[in-house]
Amino acid sequence: MAGRGATPSRKVKEYWNGTINWVKLGEILFKNIYETEEKITKLGCESSSLRLFPENTVVLSLYKGGGSAILKCPSTINESVAAISVSETPCCPEFLSYYFQLIFEGVKKTEQGSARQVLDKEKIRSLRFPFTSFAEQKEVVREIESRLALVSSIEKLQNDFELLKKVALKETFETLEASKD
Repeated sequence: MAGRGATPSRKVKEYWNGTINWVKLGEILFKNIYETEEKITKLGCESSSLRLFPENTVVLSLYKGGGSAILKCPSTINESVAAISVSETPCCPEFLSYYFQLIFEGVKKTEQGSARQVLDKEKIRSLRFPFTSFAEQKEVVREIESRLALVSSIEKLQNDFELLKKVALKETFETLEASKD
């Protein structure tokens, strides 16, 4: 684990509303993070000994069933978030993020409704990652994204079908009511 974060004191106004991205637990939604809701100042970063993680760092939610995302902008993180920097490794951040999604799905099934900590430094260190070559990781990511696009298309069709069903029922009963008049 590259590190965990912290929260600068909210009582010190000079620590907040700066230009440094600060990732919170609720922003880790299995997608890329291009900008954060809150930003801190350089003083806030230094006062909390926060590390600025580079783009393509994988961030993990340590609570609420877990979650992962990929930083697409340099950012600091709060204490409910862990970061794994892959910039100096032969690891594709998308590959790692998808792998964590798989892990977190298993956690959600076993810990329904739990708000306790899902991962800690020891659990992360004990994980065995199915690393392959960088080229194979990229191929796995392409395959996953292709399948997820198909799932998205099917979900859209399913939603369209449900809408059509509602419209058909409504129009049928409106026609029936109109014919009685």
